[in-house]
Amino acid sequence: MSEDVRNRILCVDDEPRVLEGIRRTLGMDFDVTTAEGGAQALALLIRRERFALTISDMRMPGMDGAAYLERAAQLAPDMVRILLTGQADMQAATRAINYGRIFRFLTKPCDGDALRRAVDDAMDQHRLMTAEKELLQKTLYGCVKVLTELLSLVNPVAFTRACRVNRLVQHVSKTLNLADAWQLDLAVMLAHLGYVGMPTELLERAYGGHAVSAEDSQLLGTAPRTAQGLLGDIPRLESVLGIIERLAEPPPALTDVDRGQGPGRLLWAAHIVLAAERADQLSHKQPVARIIADALAAEGFDKRVTEPIAQAEFERLENRKQLKLMAQELKMGMFLVEDAKSMDGVVMARGGQEVTPTVAVLLRRMAARHNLHEPLTVSVKG
Repeated sequence: MSEDVRNRILCVDDEPRVLEGIRRTLGMDFDVTTAEGGAQALALLIRRERFALTISDMRMPGMDGAAYLERAAQLAPDMVRILLTGQADMQAATRAINYGRIFRFLTKPCDGDALRRAVDDAMDQHRLMTAEKELLQKTLYGCVKVLTELLSLVNPVAFTRACRVNRLVQHVSKTLNLADAWQLDLAVMLAHLGYVGMPTELLERAYGGHAVSAEDSQLLGTAPRTAQGLLGDIPRLESVLGIIERLAEPPPALTDVDRGQGPGRLLWAAHIVLAAERADQLSHKQPVARIIADALAAEGFDKRVTEPIAQAEFERLENRKQLKLMAQELKMGMFLVEDAKSMDGVVMARGGQEVTPTVAVLLRRMAARHNLHEPLTVSVKG
């Protein structure tokens, strides 16, 4: 998270005089944004404006501070929340603590020194929260990288498809400006661990949109549960596992479902991943984004998800430019067109596999030992 966000405060009050006083107290050291009411503040958060801290008055017309902070906690869970309240508002303040999960509440009138101390403590809390989150993301990404690199070697068909789906999911997440999009990234890649051990021929038929038997369809449907079983003991993966669990079910309806926090966010995530998987399947027969998006909408996928897919790029591997390269020239994002084999004919990497760091290192080491058939045929973007 940028230093700008860590220095930003959103102050909410229906009295401009109070907002100006807070700005004078804090404006020398912090980037203070003001909003005259909860609705105006929420509009900023809905547009994905980001702040380290929000300070809200309790008594405001239309939407009181407790209601604002409860909604703010859903839209910006990393933002620390402080409530200003009078003694007569203690019952409402209790509601804000329970539902808005506020960091601290201050009674009015609040002198400048007390406000400044509370803000300093809140900023320390925000730094702790974001540091823990960044550490968690880096740790999880490290684990995922190891697991998915192994998947690329054990089942390159599943891995290559996971990469395609993930690129599409990232495109949709960016277009919709979703918070915690990294969890979708993990969910897509980890869900494909459930396909380890499944026959390559079956996966190629299924991913290509070809008919499979009822028995094979049932086997394919076990992949999300299998992935859950493999990952269930890894701590702090609850949200990611919640997304994977829903991939074994029909696409959830998103009517009036909140995409901010809790079950609503998981439904959104699962809907996006399932739409991306289906779009990838359809792209094997018709790689035109607009046609794919219309087909998804006809199948019941939400148009808020299908419209970003209509702007995505789908590409057939057979339309890519082919090159003959030595192993030392391999780059990430290339695809092997033919099997890479050792000198005695052992397949080291399958044709159609995307070149990953692990695949590139393996083939380069084989070549350095003069035990790899070269040159390799690869495809690159034209």
